[in-house]
Amino acid sequence: MNKKIIKAVISCVLVIGMLSSCNNDKSPTLSKEQVAADAATQLEVNAVYPTPNMENFTRASAQTGWDVYLPGDVGYRYGPTILLNPDGSMDLWTASNGDGTVGQWDWIRYKKSVDGGKTWTNDIIALKPTPNSIDQFSTCDPGVIKVGKYYYIGYTSTTDAAGIYNHVYVARSLNPAGPYEKWNGQGWGGNPQPLIWFDGPADCWGAGEPSFVVKNGVLYIYYTWNSKSADGKAFSETRVATASALDENWPSKMEFKGTSIVRKEGEDSTDIKFVEETGKFIGITTEKRLTKNSSLVIYQSDDGITFKRSGNIRTNTPAFLHNAGISSRPNGHISIADQNYIAYAYGPQWARWATMLNPITFSEVLEAVDPETKAANLSVEVPNVPRPQGDIVGIFSSKPLFEISTTSQKNVLKLYGLYNNDILSEITTKKDITYSDYDTNIIEINSTTGIIKALTAGTTNVTVKYKDFTDIFVVKANTPSGPIRVEAKSSSVESAAWSVDKLIDGDKTTVWSSSGAAVGDRWLTVKLDKIQTVSGVVLSPRTQGLGFPIDFYFQSSNDGSNWENIVGQKYTKYANPIEANQNFNFKTPIEAQYIKIVCTKTDPEKGVYFQLGEVSFLGADILRATNLNTIVTSGKIYISKKTYVQIKSYKEMSNGVISEVFKGIEGVKYSNYDQDLVVVTKDGLIKAAAGQKLGRTTITVTVEDKSTSFEIEIVE
Repeated sequence: MNKKIIKAVISCVLVIGMLSSCNNDKSPTLSKEQVAADAATQLEVNAVYPTPNMENFTRASAQTGWDVYLPGDVGYRYGPTILLNPDGSMDLWTASNGDGTVGQWDWIRYKKSVDGGKTWTNDIIALKPTPNSIDQFSTCDPGVIKVGKYYYIGYTSTTDAAGIYNHVYVARSLNPAGPYEKWNGQGWGGNPQPLIWFDGPADCWGAGEPSFVVKNGVLYIYYTWNSKSADGKAFSETRVATASALDENWPSKMEFKGTSIVRKEGEDSTDIKFVEETGKFIGITTEKRLTKNSSLVIYQSDDGITFKRSGNIRTNTPAFLHNAGISSRPNGHISIADQNYIAYAYGPQWARWATMLNPITFSEVLEAVDPETKAANLSVEVPNVPRPQGDIVGIFSSKPLFEISTTSQKNVLKLYGLYNNDILSEITTKKDITYSDYDTNIIEINSTTGIIKALTAGTTNVTVKYKDFTDIFVVKANTPSGPIRVEAKSSSVESAAWSVDKLIDGDKTTVWSSSGAAVGDRWLTVKLDKIQTVSGVVLSPRTQGLGFPIDFYFQSSNDGSNWENIVGQKYTKYANPIEANQNFNFKTPIEAQYIKIVCTKTDPEKGVYFQLGEVSFLGADILRATNLNTIVTSGKIYISKKTYVQIKSYKEMSNGVISEVFKGIEGVKYSNYDQDLVVVTKDGLIKAAAGQKLGRTTITVTVEDKSTSFEIEIVE
């Protein structure tokens, strides 16, 4: 195989995701007893199944179901994977609410039942994002299979803070509850890299929602692909790739097989299994998701590649359902002899969904007309039943990426326990907390107090353990090259997720919010490092202008106690700016160390909160980007069709601070390159274009009004 080389004078991360062929040959027959002997680990390379009769339609009927999760005030468990074990127990993985205050939206949870799904163990956290990595925002949409001794869990994540431009990832474990090691592009463990990399338009949802089946030693990998055609028309598909189940590094050797399902509007993730008695692959998805007329849809296939609709399931299922999963044996096989189940989330209120489990039975019929298409679904309310706190089911650090200074001596990271009712509580018993697996050349941790001290600049992972639970966070120690320029305070804060430091973090997509319970005037104050000349204030609104004040005024102070109104800076009935930055230029520049914005009224149609994305100043010497550089290096990188490099761009501030430009968030633009040679996404991921042409091109990186360029060459 010819390989392409990218030679780039940039700082980059090499990611490998190569596609190649796998063996799909069939061999002599194993008896059904041999195949069924250990469905959890049997790869049944030699098994023979009935020839599927595609004139028949696979149908399923759902019996009365019951809730296996209720959310209380908030919460969800959706996209279930259900595995039926040889001992009669059931494993269940779901996508669940994470903790938004640390920037992790979704976690994958796991629980087990030994009585047919009537009662379950605690819902523990099985898989979380890796801090300071490409999947740092979420782990959701689990698809699980057991191949050999490993449980493989596929999941969706994104590099985009808006939740778009998703990719498919995979991790593996010897235990269904974890711990899991993630695929890193070349092997297992460490920082993750995509299994399926979405390379469509950057404003699309992307790739995700994986599902797996093993048949005759071949692993089938199904996944969602939501993109746009060349004319800008959106489409949604289920796609499929295959690999050898006999190779533990199968993610590097997948072969794309094509589109399995072209979805109708309102369909979502497809969970696909193989039915041993009929020789068919079947898929379950949701039609008209999250509506009063929602239902489940069955697809069938004779080869696992191309699917067609086979039937509906509406009876005994509620309205407003979405993201379903169907039970199988651990290898993705359904036996009609087993008691099988289907599960899904439901509820009309966004992110407050219950999860229902229904026993189901299968049948094969000749009739093309399915009476279930006109059957009534259930009108079921999601009850608000308070859940007892119960036991701790996981722990997490208050800052997955903990940035500290080499000049600071007392850096304490809070550790929280997550309880069975999704309530968080700080763990204060330091004696039960241990820290390990960190670079002792970079930091030291006092095991008694939990104080972290930087010894030198650098980055290291830290494993923290409390009782039987572990978490990993990243400590990044920086050597300051200039004074801290700004501090911020406010009259109130809605929660830690909306803290006042969001006003001065250089990212207007993060938002400060006053408390919804606050009455009277609400204010925020920004302190400069010294008395400076300030000629104006720039306010960056929240998305859609939510929480932007309509009546407000500005004040200044030299000591933070004695305040003066700034002349000409009182506003009433101010028009909502939607998302545009608002510049308030002072008639005469002032000398001040403190600036206060006092809100006396907000627009009721935009919410009761006073909210802003960012505050900055005109004239003052604070954190203004004055120079943008790409940190450069040189070298040759060998790639195939799915290998790519990732640009890391850095901005140098006027006070000497150098910080990474967050990919896809701070308006980074890539231009002036030959699109016939390379593809560049908004996240700075670069790969050879589909034509695999040879040549050289220059890419320009632009942030604000600053830019830099680097060269890429594709050669044999």
